[in-house]
Amino acid sequence: MLARIGFYGTKEINGMKTNEEESLGLLVVGFALGLVAGILWAPHSGRETRRELRRVSRDKLSYLIDEAERLRDGTDHLADSSRKWLARLTTPSHPAKTAAELGSKEFNH
Repeated sequence: MLARIGFYGTKEINGMKTNEEESLGLLVVGFALGLVAGILWAPHSGRETRRELRRVSRDKLSYLIDEAERLRDGTDHLADSSRKWLARLTTPSHPAKTAAELGSKEFNH
């Protein structure tokens, strides 16, 4: 497909001249036809569709809230484990233990 862009937004594609205004007009016509087709072939009435959208959005929001709480609990557990590990690493009661020994002990639980 050969395209050559000229002045003032006109284009020549395979010998046919088009311009941006025609393209925008065709986009608007396509949108309108899609809107009409969607209304004519809609599986439910507008009221039922809105009700279903509200139900689905509530369900998805509830799922997202549950997942966020689960993620927060997991990060809290990770932070607590890290604090405990660092506290044991820095306590003078285990001067002979290395970080690797403490780490392997922590992961073997």
